[in-house]
Amino acid sequence: GLPYDRGYAQNMAAFIADLAKRPGYSIKRVVTASSNYEAGQQITRFLTERLKAAGFEVVGDVPLDTKATDLTPALLRIRGLKPDVVVGLQTQKELLGLYRARFDLQYFDPVFVSNLGLADPSIWKDLGDTIATRTLFDASYGLALYAPTLKAGSGSGLPREIAADLGAKGGLGHSPIAAMQGILVLKEAAEGSALRDPARIREAL
Repeated sequence: GLPYDRGYAQNMAAFIADLAKRPGYSIKRVVTASSNYEAGQQITRFLTERLKAAGFEVVGDVPLDTKATDLTPALLRIRGLKPDVVVGLQTQKELLGLYRARFDLQYFDPVFVSNLGLADPSIWKDLGDTIATRTLFDASYGLALYAPTLKAGSGSGLPREIAADLGAKGGLGHSPIAAMQGILVLKEAAEGSALRDPARIREAL
């Protein structure tokens, strides 16, 4: 959905640069760790370029095997590189595996910066209370497409209303919000054009 560089790498690198200026954070050494498929590889490439340009030392890259059922070996490699920050794009499967391995190894030294999965309510349920409580509050940061507490006028209550209508007890995650936005775009295009005129619908979209 988002461009690999401007949508992901740029935001994560800028966040790390900002974090490095804040009291209590000593950030110099970075390890990239993305799910090993096209998007992860591309985002790692852009992250590496941006982090080096910002003056950070990228001390290693640990691609996360998308077929692995246990990411402990990958986390041991990461630990051996002694990073201050671990950053990358992880699909939900690798994200969960990485955080389970963090808990199993009790490895909480670096800051972990990831993507949408870390900000989605489902990760708490998928990890379970014990692992989530220990790992998610310990210098873990993720991109967020929306924030339930955002002050957005009359739109602020919309996610809560939809969650109630759907019976989503854990609240809405990113995917339903993105789908809702897509539906609203289609609705606006359809209402603003002649439905039987494909050219006008394309123009409206």
